Amino acid sequence: MRDNSANLCVEDPANPYGNDLSGLLSADVKAQLASAATRTLAQIEASGWEAVFGEAENKEKAEKVQLLRKAASVTVAPTRAWLPTK
Repeated sequence: MRDNSANLCVEDPANPYGNDLSGLLSADVKAQLASAATRTLAQIEASGWEAVFGEAENKEKAEKVQLLRKAASVTVAPTRAWLPTK
């Protein structure tokens, strides 16, 4: 995007062989994309990927969080000893 924004090609993901969406990108949009790409690449070069995307989450911590979320979503109906079961 930084080096060749004028020739961006955008294919429709639903029909990649029949719909070229590049015509929907104006010269101004392409210039904005090139500018954002330039700034992002400079930031990566200066400070690494973490500066753009944040620190990678610890896999072990992510798994624990996922388990806790699953556990929190489970509701347990209280038992009612006085209510006969059918």
